[in-house]
Amino acid sequence: MEINGFENDWEGLTSGEKAMFQKCVRILLKKTFVVYDKDEEGKKEYFFISKRADIFSRYLAPIGYDVVVDRDNKIIMLHNTVSAGESSKMQINRCNLSLADSIVLCVLFTLYADRVRTGSLAESIIVTITDLRFQFEKYQVQDRIDKKGILADSLNKLEKYNLIEMDGRLGDADARIKIFPSIQFALSSNEFHNFAKQAEKRMFTKDLQNRDIELENEDGEDIDESDE
Repeated sequence: MEINGFENDWEGLTSGEKAMFQKCVRILLKKTFVVYDKDEEGKKEYFFISKRADIFSRYLAPIGYDVVVDRDNKIIMLHNTVSAGESSKMQINRCNLSLADSIVLCVLFTLYADRVRTGSLAESIIVTITDLRFQFEKYQVQDRIDKKGILADSLNKLEKYNLIEMDGRLGDADARIKIFPSIQFALSSNEFHNFAKQAEKRMFTKDLQNRDIELENEDGEDIDESDE
């Protein structure tokens, strides 16, 4: 049975293109993002998919996915077309992040956004571990990350989904993190707004405490310590 015309698409591919198609589908399902700026293989995968995005979308449509090509940022993403009202079992490319993962993601996004505002989109965005830890202190979240292995685990998870790439070991003084444009699409606006709101609240509270001003208890909940 023909599925959305895909059989005709498949027959039109050469044997080499079929092998590459299969490889790219597996990458999209595993990593969600394909990033041009990652390496030579990433460039090949980006160009292959971008020229055949409609074929990939037709193939993946029956399981609730669409393939989106962002040519400005040179990334390709797997977009979930299943609505919130449908079975959550279909939303298998949605990754539940722990509190620590979410904090690291938000802080990396702020670093990425700052670099973009002051530099060029054509340049790779690279930060150091020191930059990252400085931001943790700035937003008063270092206590959520300081436990042994927490930061390494979070960075490994984000690297798995082609959001960042580590250069060097976490404990090395010269270790660097390359932040890919895909990070813009890994975080909902509500998630970042909540992070920024809580960070601002913590910084404001610390500032008042430094001035020896007694604070009244504020209404509202802090970030939950449990996983999302």
